[in-house]
Amino acid sequence: MLERHAAAHKDDACACNTGVCGKVWKVGDTVFHCRTCGMDPSCAICHECFTDSDHRGHDYWMFSSGGGCCDCGDVEAWKSSGFCTRHPGPPTLSL
Repeated sequence: MLERHAAAHKDDACACNTGVCGKVWKVGDTVFHCRTCGMDPSCAICHECFTDSDHRGHDYWMFSSGGGCCDCGDVEAWKSSGFCTRHPGPPTLSL
């Protein structure tokens, strides 16, 4: 199972270090939009991030991608309460 997870996120290995998924979708990939978490109608997250986050009681739906990238961890596109456990967003700076 770990190998399958690593393979699913191999394209976003650099993005994981920043706290943002950024997985690039191919046409036909399954992705999720959540009206509760997305900042606008174009925001969505990949299947792996969706299943590793809590959207119970949210207004969400699954769709087939026409292309794009995962917004999980991107504070400008997605509310932090909807981030998955692997993409907590950018580190906060202490001044």
